[in-house]
Amino acid sequence: MAAWGAASAFQVSLRDVDMPAALRMASVHNLYAYDAYILQCAVDGRAKLLTLDRRMAVVGRSIGLEVVEA
Repeated sequence: MAAWGAASAFQVSLRDVDMPAALRMASVHNLYAYDAYILQCAVDGRAKLLTLDRRMAVVGRSIGLEVVEA
Protein backbone atom coordinates (compact mmCIF):
# COMPACT_ATOMS: atom_id res chain seq x y z
CA MET A 1 0.00 0.00 0.00
CA ALA A 2 2.84 2.39 0.77
CA ALA A 3 4.42 1.73 -2.64
CA TRP A 4 1.08 2.35 -4.38
CA GLY A 5 0.68 5.62 -2.48
CA ALA A 6 4.16 6.77 -3.51
CA ALA A 7 3.71 5.72 -7.15
CA SER A 8 0.33 7.41 -7.45
CA ALA A 9 1.94 10.74 -6.52
CA PHE A 10 3.69 10.83 -9.92
CA GLN A 11 1.97 12.67 -12.74
CA VAL A 12 1.75 10.42 -15.80
CA SER A 13 0.82 11.47 -19.33
CA LEU A 14 1.13 10.02 -22.82
CA ARG A 15 3.72 11.67 -25.07
CA ASP A 16 4.64 11.49 -28.72
CA VAL A 17 8.32 10.66 -29.09
CA ASP A 18 10.62 11.40 -31.99
CA MET A 19 11.39 7.73 -32.71
CA PRO A 20 13.96 8.37 -35.47
CA ALA A 21 15.86 10.60 -33.02
CA ALA A 22 15.63 7.93 -30.30
CA LEU A 23 16.95 5.26 -32.65
CA ARG A 24 19.81 7.53 -33.75
CA MET A 25 20.62 8.15 -30.08
CA ALA A 26 20.65 4.39 -29.46
CA SER A 27 23.08 3.91 -32.32
CA VAL A 28 25.37 6.84 -31.48
CA HIS A 29 25.58 6.06 -27.75
CA ASN A 30 25.40 2.26 -28.06
CA LEU A 31 22.22 2.05 -25.96
CA TYR A 32 19.27 -0.28 -25.92
CA ALA A 33 16.43 1.26 -27.93
CA TYR A 34 14.27 1.35 -24.80
CA ASP A 35 16.87 3.39 -22.89
CA ALA A 36 17.24 5.79 -25.81
CA TYR A 37 13.45 6.11 -25.95
CA ILE A 38 13.35 7.16 -22.28
CA LEU A 39 16.15 9.67 -22.86
CA GLN A 40 14.37 11.06 -25.93
CA CYS A 41 11.17 11.40 -23.86
CA ALA A 42 13.11 13.56 -21.40
CA VAL A 43 14.60 15.64 -24.23
CA ASP A 44 11.24 16.13 -25.98
CA GLY A 45 9.45 16.92 -22.72
CA ARG A 46 12.21 19.22 -21.44
CA ALA A 47 12.20 17.10 -18.29
CA LYS A 48 14.77 16.00 -15.77
CA LEU A 49 15.91 12.41 -16.01
CA LEU A 50 15.43 10.34 -12.86
CA THR A 51 17.46 7.14 -13.11
CA LEU A 52 19.34 4.49 -11.19
CA ASP A 53 21.15 3.48 -14.38
CA ARG A 54 24.68 4.91 -14.40
CA ARG A 55 25.06 4.61 -18.19
CA MET A 56 21.79 6.44 -18.83
CA ALA A 57 22.88 9.17 -16.41
CA VAL A 58 26.20 9.61 -18.24
CA VAL A 59 24.53 9.77 -21.65
CA GLY A 60 21.76 12.02 -20.31
CA ARG A 61 24.29 14.54 -19.04
CA SER A 62 26.24 14.35 -22.30
CA ILE A 63 23.13 15.37 -24.26
CA GLY A 64 22.32 18.22 -21.90
CA LEU A 65 19.73 16.70 -19.58
CA GLU A 66 19.58 17.50 -15.90
CA VAL A 67 19.96 14.11 -14.22
CA VAL A 68 18.67 13.14 -10.79
CA GLU A 69 20.19 9.92 -9.50
CA ALA A 70 18.26 8.25 -6.72
